[in-house]
Amino acid sequence: MSTFTLCMVGGLASLIVVSAYVEIRDLNAECGKPVVIRDSTVIRLEEDKSGNIRADCEVTLHTAEHYTPLSNRGFKVNFIDLNLPCHVGSVNFFYYDNHELQSSNAVCDDRRPILNFKSQYMTITLYKVDPNEFYGYFNFIVTNTNYDTCNSNETSCANGGCIVNSLLKDEYDNCGDGSDENGGIPTHEQIELSASSLHISFYQVFIILLTSLFYCF
Repeated sequence: MSTFTLCMVGGLASLIVVSAYVEIRDLNAECGKPVVIRDSTVIRLEEDKSGNIRADCEVTLHTAEHYTPLSNRGFKVNFIDLNLPCHVGSVNFFYYDNHELQSSNAVCDDRRPILNFKSQYMTITLYKVDPNEFYGYFNFIVTNTNYDTCNSNETSCANGGCIVNSLLKDEYDNCGDGSDENGGIPTHEQIELSASSLHISFYQVFIILLTSLFYCF
């Protein structure tokens, strides 16, 4: 096998790895910014007793533009870790339901709820009881979810909703019930290894191929 062929194979392998990558965002660093949830994103707040965490931290999430139709898109939220006493603060979720702003119950203490939001936009707010004193931490995963009939590149969660096939067995409980780590409920007997099923963007293809060509020559 030629050196060029080996380079291109390596590039394609990198492309597959990139396509299944789960983003990790720090809530404090994203305050006041919009965050696009393309497939799945972990949002975390690391423990900080120095009081540097903003009391008015608010982050707006929205589904990626490349999904169509957008009207059936929403989010699944599953808390991985949660250590936030209610007397210190809470995490709050605001979303739109039939064009009306709604809010979920405040999340705090050691409760780790699984939340479903059938809304393209969602706002996360960190509430501090005392603006000068805060401690605690949390990690939760937000997954872009199709609440209509699954597409060819998606798998159905046992508790409802469809997620992209590239999130299956990625060591994250994207469905919230573990069904994506146990294989989920396949919509097809065989997952085709294609740009569609892997949900690869043209930007990712361009970057990987450009990098491969650079190292091959």
